[in-house]
Amino acid sequence: MMSDGTKVVYGINTGFGNFADKIISIEDREKLQINLIRSHAVCVGTPLPCEIVKRMMILRINTLCKGRSGFNDENLKKYIDACNANYFPMIPRKGTVGASGDLAPLSHLALGMLG
Repeated sequence: MMSDGTKVVYGINTGFGNFADKIISIEDREKLQINLIRSHAVCVGTPLPCEIVKRMMILRINTLCKGRSGFNDENLKKYIDACNANYFPMIPRKGTVGASGDLAPLSHLALGMLG
């Protein structure tokens, strides 16, 4: 618990990795989340075709609908509305080859949804 009684939640009001014990001020929490997305949006190359990005969005929406991602209903509705309106963010073709392999492309998807 923090001194104000707020529960400490990794990555929400703390830093990441070696900075997990660093408490993030209320004023900087939104900036932390946006910077996390920006720092992982490192794909390069020609854009993926809209059909593939649409499939990515549908899979992401399906995952978010399960309610285990800390994603609020308002933002989920934005993803659904964007998909239904055929609004698809530009996602470069070449991404990362890490353990999950999807952080970089999904970060580009999130950036497109942020505007």
